[in-house]
Amino acid sequence: MNDITLRHVCKSYTTQSTDIMIDHAQPPTRTRQVLRDVNVTFPLGKLTVLVGRSGCGKSTLLRLLSGQDQPDSGEIGIPEGWHSAVLSPDPYVITWTSVLRNVAMACGVGRTPEERLQLSEDFVEMVGLTDCADLTPAELSTGMKQRLGLARVLAGQAELLLMDEPFAALDFLTRAELQSQLLQIQARMPRTIVLVTHQLDEAILLAQKIVVMHSDSSLWECSLADNGFFVYIAEKRAGRREKRQGRRHQGRSQQPQSGLPLSQGRAPHPGAQFARPRDQAHDPPHQGRPA
Repeated sequence: MNDITLRHVCKSYTTQSTDIMIDHAQPPTRTRQVLRDVNVTFPLGKLTVLVGRSGCGKSTLLRLLSGQDQPDSGEIGIPEGWHSAVLSPDPYVITWTSVLRNVAMACGVGRTPEERLQLSEDFVEMVGLTDCADLTPAELSTGMKQRLGLARVLAGQAELLLMDEPFAALDFLTRAELQSQLLQIQARMPRTIVLVTHQLDEAILLAQKIVVMHSDSSLWECSLADNGFFVYIAEKRAGRREKRQGRRHQGRSQQPQSGLPLSQGRAPHPGAQFARPRDQAHDPPHQGRPA
């Protein structure tokens, strides 16, 4: 299986009225259809962002992918043996122990305590919490606690990461830092990530694929696989080779493509004016200031 797929998925929720009934009458119920015949694909090893209005079913879709809920009908295809982990705006952390041991406890079974501790140090460093490794979650800010939640999710070695507005409660600067760290982590160790957000700029920054959900469960998909940070990383690596080659030509004089500076014989300053060569060739001679 090359992708995670949802085929003709439907999901509804039924609630009972809270009205007080007499004579043992059954309270009325109400059924709300959240997802209607949803068909969508999430590519493996890529970061897909879900955007849409509140109530259109984004969080419901994440619960179906995580296995917390089951669809009323349709099929959900996930590679056999895969596990999922969820990161929410209020991540689950163990309050009575340190940051380092929090991550160590999430490192999974089959490892000795020493191996877990060593592995947890790598993930703590990855999210920028090395200086806070001995603090408890009660001593962390909201942004630091979110970093801890991200480190625990990564340490769990889940193949599918589900993030439900993970940066919604953070200030602008902290959110930008965590977005940058998430991109670097994804470039370093790619995972299949489905992230929900209401911020369009965040979706464009992070996504390799964007899925826009509407209230009628219709979808609009846009692939950004050839755009964004991941291509930037590849271009940056290639650019290092070009820079080394470019040093050989540093001694050559370079003229601006847009024209020649009017003041010859000296380097143009930031406020220098430029004119096209053909304009200089056909300008009439200066006649001086009229009397």
